[in-house]
Amino acid sequence: ELDEARFHVIRFTYLPSTTVGFLRSLSRALGLPMRLHGTDLFDAAQQHLVTYAQENGPHPLLIVDDAEGLSVPVLDLLRRLTAWDLDAEEHFSLLISGTEAMLRTLRHESLAPLRSRVAYTHGLRPFSLDDTRNYVRFHLDLGERDTKLLSDEAIKKLFQASGGKPRYINQLAIQTLIQAAVMGREKITGTFMAEQINNHPFYQQAVGG
Repeated sequence: ELDEARFHVIRFTYLPSTTVGFLRSLSRALGLPMRLHGTDLFDAAQQHLVTYAQENGPHPLLIVDDAEGLSVPVLDLLRRLTAWDLDAEEHFSLLISGTEAMLRTLRHESLAPLRSRVAYTHGLRPFSLDDTRNYVRFHLDLGERDTKLLSDEAIKKLFQASGGKPRYINQLAIQTLIQAAVMGREKITGTFMAEQINNHPFYQQAVGG
């Protein structure tokens, strides 16, 4: 939803673990010709990013999503991409997003120079029990289903097993809904939810019966 007259958004999520692979992926996203050597790929990508606004107008915003899979060398490569002209001007912006695994990687001692360049950070907290209840009922309503299909006790079990993380809530809720449909159940109780969680290979023994 950013104003295209002010921002040129470049977003990609296919993130190879090697620096050369990453640079090739970045070159494709930038529409640059492919080059043989990693140094040439790097120079061309950096030159494109730092001169884009001057030549075209909009400020480039490079969005690196699902960045939890990035290796330490690739993250350091991103730092080096932003290092230009002694930081006299902000030629382009870099937005990196990922799961908690990305934060663990960013804490690596060799990435201290990258951390020092980050202007703003924000971490999403897991849902509370009330958040989880509202989240589940919102999606049930969106699917035109009874918002009380999952009992309060079932949602509490779901919250405990998922730790309030939306992706885990989705995974467990869908698994349970499928099993309820197979068994012809019209309501999901706390006991039924606990059974499905404890039978799930990823969540066994996450909650009591």
